[in-house]
Order: sequence, then C-alpha cells, then structure tokens
Amino acid sequence: MAFVCIALMSFAAQSQTTQVANLSLNTRNNYQNGLKINQSVINLFTSGNENLLAEWNTSFELHYHWVANKNSLNTFEINLSIDKIITKGHDYYRDFHIGYALVPDVIMGRYTLYTTQGSDAFKVNFKEIPASVSLGNFSGTTVAKVDGSIDSFLYSEGKFKQLQELVSQINQYWAVNEFVDQVNKDIASLESKNVEQPVQLFLLREKIRKSLLLIKETAAFQVMEKTAADPAALWAKYPDLERLLTRYSTLFSNEVNKSISQSSLITEITSAYRKDLLKVFKKAYISDFRSHELILRTGRLAPDIQFYSATDLLTDTEKNVSLAESIAFEFVSLADSIHESGDFVNALGLYEDAQKILEDKGHTNASDDVKKRVESTKLGLLRSYLQIAAKALEAGNDSLSRVYQTKSNFFVNKYPENNLVNRIAGESDALIKTYLRKGTIFVDQKQYLAAIQMFEQAANTARSYYNNIYNEQINQSLFMSYRFIFLELVQEAENYYLIGDLPEAKHRLEYALNYQKDHFQYLRTSNEALYLKNKIKGNDDSNLNSLASNSQSNFPGQSNIALPENLQQTENDIIQMIKNAQLKVWANEMNDAWKVYEKASELAQSSHLNKKKTVKEAFQQLDQRMIERICLNHRFKIDDLLTKSKVMIAQKDYEDLKPTLQEIIDLSANNQGCILNSGEATTLMETYYDLFRYQDDYKSVLNNLYSSGLQSVIPLYTIFDQQLEGYNLANFGVKHQTLPQFVKSQNNGNLTLQAISFYLEQMDAVNMLVYLKILLRQDFPAYETLEMQEKMATLIAVADYQNGIRDASKRVYELIEDDKRFSEFKKNYLRSMKKLSKMKE
Repeated sequence: MAFVCIALMSFAAQSQTTQVANLSLNTRNNYQNGLKINQSVINLFTSGNENLLAEWNTSFELHYHWVANKNSLNTFEINLSIDKIITKGHDYYRDFHIGYALVPDVIMGRYTLYTTQGSDAFKVNFKEIPASVSLGNFSGTTVAKVDGSIDSFLYSEGKFKQLQELVSQINQYWAVNEFVDQVNKDIASLESKNVEQPVQLFLLREKIRKSLLLIKETAAFQVMEKTAADPAALWAKYPDLERLLTRYSTLFSNEVNKSISQSSLITEITSAYRKDLLKVFKKAYISDFRSHELILRTGRLAPDIQFYSATDLLTDTEKNVSLAESIAFEFVSLADSIHESGDFVNALGLYEDAQKILEDKGHTNASDDVKKRVESTKLGLLRSYLQIAAKALEAGNDSLSRVYQTKSNFFVNKYPENNLVNRIAGESDALIKTYLRKGTIFVDQKQYLAAIQMFEQAANTARSYYNNIYNEQINQSLFMSYRFIFLELVQEAENYYLIGDLPEAKHRLEYALNYQKDHFQYLRTSNEALYLKNKIKGNDDSNLNSLASNSQSNFPGQSNIALPENLQQTENDIIQMIKNAQLKVWANEMNDAWKVYEKASELAQSSHLNKKKTVKEAFQQLDQRMIERICLNHRFKIDDLLTKSKVMIAQKDYEDLKPTLQEIIDLSANNQGCILNSGEATTLMETYYDLFRYQDDYKSVLNNLYSSGLQSVIPLYTIFDQQLEGYNLANFGVKHQTLPQFVKSQNNGNLTLQAISFYLEQMDAVNMLVYLKILLRQDFPAYETLEMQEKMATLIAVADYQNGIRDASKRVYELIEDDKRFSEFKKNYLRSMKKLSKMKE
C-alpha cells in the first residue's frame, strides 16, 4: 500500500491519457465489498425507508490521469491527477441538491510501473477537485511509464460527519417550516374566534418570536448558502412574522394595561407556559424523528430583548418578581422533576434558561443555586453517555460506542468553562477499563495491531477526561504490544539468516529497525535488532568472499552458483529444518511449524533439491506428521466440546449448546480423512430437538421485537406464550419468560408504556392492569403520560364498575398506591367512578 499525501498541481514530465472510472454508491456494492461507512451514508439519507434504501444508487464518473515528474538525476515522482467528478442518480435529500456533498474523499485502486513487475495498491485522500496526489518517489535515471485504475471509494470519518451535519441542517429547515406553518394556523384560529386573552396572546407571541430566531439561524447554515434553495419558501415568511410580532406585542401590551391583577395574570401565564412546554415534550417523542431536536428547542426560552420587553410589562409587587422571573422559577421546578426521572438533556436546557433569566434579573443567590443544579445535571448527562459507550463497547457494538463517545467529547468541549474537570475523571473509568480488557484479549490472541488500537483508545479517553490513574497500565500495555510486533519482525529476519538467505534477512531486519524508529518511545530499550545486525555484519563479508572464490574457480564467468559441497550443506539445512518443524508439530506449535515448512519448501525449490529422494521423503514424513497432529487436535477439540456440552446440560445452561454440538458435527464432516466420531453429538442434537426449536422460534420473536418495536410484536409474543406446550420445556428444566416477565425484566419505563399503549388501543383493561403494576416499580417521564393516564383511568373505571367495584378510593389505592406520578390517573379514575354511579342512579 503506497503512502500518499495531497500536493498542488505540478508540471508534468510525462502525462498519460485521461481515464474514466465509473463507481456507484448503492447497497449491493456496499454489502458485497464490506463498505460499512458507505452504507452508513445511504442509511443517513434514506432515513429508514426500506424502499428508498433498496433503490438508492448514486454514480460517480471520475476523470483522472497519471503523471510522472522528474525530481532529480536518479528519482522521479508518480502523481494521480483527479480532474473532475460528475455525480448522477440519487443526489437529492428532502428537495435539497446534495450531489456536491456526496462526492467521496477517499479512492482506492492499483497502479503499475512498467520498469517493475507486478502492481501496487494505493489509497488516497483529497479535499477538493481538481487534485494531484503523490504516490511517492521512485528510483530511476529515466521516467517510467505508469498506468493504473481506480476501483473503489470510501468516505472518511471527517467527511461522514460533514454529511451528518448537512442532513441535520436540512432536517432543521423542514422542522422550522413545519413549526412556522403551525404558528400561522394558531394565529388564524385565534383571530377567527375574535378573542384577545392575554395568556393566549403571550404564548402565541412567544412562538412568533422563536420562529424568527430559528429562521434566522437556519438561513445561515452552510447548506443554504451552498444550494441557495428554499423549497418551502421559508425565507418569504420572515417579514410577515416580523409584522405579526409587532402586532401581537401591541395587543398583549393593551391587554396587560386592562388587567386588574397582574399577580394573577402572571400565575396564569406561567402555568400555561408550563403546560405548553409539556405538550412540546410529548410532541417531540411522537413526531418524525428528523424533527425531534428542533421541536425540543422550540420549548426552550431563548430569552432575548424581545422576551424581556414583553415579560417586563407584568410584575408581582408582593413577591417583587416579573413574569420572566416567575417563568424561570417554574422552569426550575419542572427541571427538578425531569432530572429525577433521568431526563438530563431536557432538564439541562430548562436549568440553563432559568439561570440566565435569574442572572439577568439580579437574583444572585437563586442563580447560583440553579448553577449548582446545572453542573450536577451536566455530570449526570456525561455519566449516562459514558456508561452507554462502555456497555456498547463491551457488547461489541463499536459503532454505538463511538456515537456516545462523540456525544460525550462534544459535551466536554461545549462546556470548557464548567467545574467538571475535577469530577469527570472517575466517570470515564468503566470505558477505559473496557478498552484495556479488550486490548488484553487481543494480545492473548496475538492480534497485536488490534490490541494497540484498543490501548490507544484507552489513552485518548484518559486524556479527554483528565483521568491519570491508568496512565502506567496503558503505557505498559502499549510497550508490551509494540514489543511483540518488533520481536516478530526480528525473528523473521533471523529465520532467513539461519537458512543463509542474507539479502532477505537484511530486508526483514530493515523493517524491524524502521519499526523501532517509528515507535522509539516504546522500543528504545529493545536491542534484539541491533544484535542481529552485528551478527549479520560479522559474517557477511566472509560468506560473500567464500562464495565468490568458489564460484570463480569452478564456474568461470558465473557467480552465485551452488557447488556440490554447498548443495550438500543446503540439503542438510533443509533436513534439519524439517526435523525442527516436526518438533514444533508434536509440541502443537502448528503456526510456527507451517512457517518453518514454508521456508524449507522455498529453499528446496530455489536449490532444485525438491525432487531429491531424501528431501522428498523427509517432506512426505513431515506431511504425515502434520496430518496426524491436525487430526489429533480435532479429536481433542471434539472431546473438549463434548465435555463442555455435558457441563452445559448438567447446569441447564443451554444458550450455547446447539452451536457447540453443531461445531462437533461440522468438524467431523469437514475432516472425514481423520475418521472423527460425532455420533454422540448427533444423538444429543436429536434429544434436544424441541429445545433448539424453541430457542430458534423465541429468538425470531425477540429479533422482531428489537427491529420493529414492542407494540408490533405483542400479538406474536402472546401467541408464542400460548403455544409453549409443543416445546416440552419441562423435560429440559427450562422456564420460559412470558411477555409480562420480559417487560418487567427490562426495567424500562418507556418499554412498559408501549405495552400499556397497545392494550389501551385494544380496550383491554385486564392486560393493561398487568403492565400498570409493572410500571409502578419503574422510572418513566410522568409529564409525558398525562393524556394516557386519563384514558387508562376511564377504561379501568368502566371495567371495575362492571365487575361490581364501588369503593373507588380503596380501589385507586390498590392500583397506584401513593405514587404521585399518577395524580392524573387518580383524579380521572375517581371522577369516572363518580359519573358511573350517578348514571346508574
């Protein structure tokens, strides 16, 4: 793989004909070639639409040519010049042209110099088109002809983040447009009623004010400047909104002047503002996910001059607070409630808005108190991000882990002035430990590059969160991993030295020495390469002189021809290497044995001794020993797997039983020459057939649940619960987790609410009560469930009344105990029972 760097367009000593590469961005190419990040780009723009996902195809027509430039008398440089890239096919997202942004910034292919044999791979990055990319400098007194092809492309992490930002900007545009259209509808509705109540006027004025702020922000986005697009004519709505803000400011001021009690009006507006905010929260979670963030932002106060100009019109003289301060205190109260439920993101926004108002209004003590809550909420939010990142990494979901690490890094960078520096270190412990643990596993598996990646991630995390506790452990782990790679490189060089291949030994040794230079921080005390270098240097001259002398005396005019005595020595070396390989075979060091085998085979081929009887017999004997060892390893493996299977059965731990038994059967089928016995595994497969059928069917149910959501899978899960007898689980001592048991085990209030919502739609009070009992022991955002609580209470009240229950107070306590989160449920249940009693009377 060639090392490349971006360069300016340079003059060409030899310029080749322009070539054209046609590449495509589509799901089929991505899956066939394992291009995960390219698929992520398609997923980003298709927003989960399966039809669009399958149809998406963006083609790129790349025009390029090769250039060879003379650098000096003995060197020349090869450049790949990318002239232009034409985008066709799917290049729009929500009516915005995005073709310019979809152009990839990483291309790959192969090139050939006609002065050398074979081709070399390249992978280049570029930022702008046209671009000239250097593939490196090459030796030669004349410039070599170069040719090659571009075969594929990728998006860098940086480019993908730019695309994510572009999608976010376009999504905000449409969300703002939807918000503005709703504001205009609300205005038309209010004016048609010809009612001018100060509460409604203020709330509507607030929405107009926020609309103007959001339009102004959105218009400054890069994608708006780049495309000059305005498909919804959003910018044309700005002047009208400005006029409406002036008008509603005047109307509100007139109504305030008419009011008898400013204190009561402040209370009414504050209460209405809180209710309106709760509706915003609810709407954000049930609307199109692409509008989620913007909808939540419309609930933020965003206090500015226009906000204060309206709120300063009202003052509670007894409490000495203006409308702005009253709203701020109410937001603090609501934020406290939200914070307790674990919703740190929305709580943080409310706290920050309230703190700014209290600070602007001179409430120093109150502002400082809220500031402490802000810091606590920030820490809670950061903790939740890092916990999710650590758990995702442990589960092998690296992409999800990176998402939440990015969130946490962004969060820390967003609040550089906060007081969290001395408090966040401990929050990163779990993530750092997970990286160290995964790195150690890779070391044990001799995957040293993967281990280094894990240890470096641990180091980066420690630096990002000021965590110095693990520095020594991280450095030791990095030292160990780099040293293992270094020693492997030195060992390869020494192996070639031992068989007399000095040129290759020197070549491999140069790799090792360069690796040591590149990682000198960790390898400065490693001297193995220098020892070998001195050993080669000590023998180099004498070996070469001896070889040259022998060649000239026996074969005039030729060199490097092995003499009979040298051939005999080579044969002895091959036989000895085969014996060493046999020792490694019986020591079960098969990887090392294969390496020695390959070197012995290469030496036999190069010396033309591979057909000599003694050498052939030695190789045949080694082949037989290797086959015997491999078969013996398979037998040991089957024994181990059978023992493992029996332990699982004894402990009734069946999760991995089927794949373990299947592995035994596959080993036997794939290595029939070894005559391996898989009969016992086959018998166990038949014995536990019903159990394995249950596992597969249940896994299918859960996969549907995770992919489609709980509500869509409830009927399927319920039917599955009803058909358990067919699996004979009692024979295996297995207990099935029914749907209510599963929901309870998840300890996720939002999941339980989905179940309740399903049965609420089905008017099934009996099943709904099951999940209500579960919800009582879980956390959930109560402020988002007020409407649901009202419907639940009505349905259950009707069912209870039909069942002869008359003591409403006693019954409501049985249902929800003293849980204050269900105040709306309690109120509506009692009211419904009262109505039902009157109807019967």
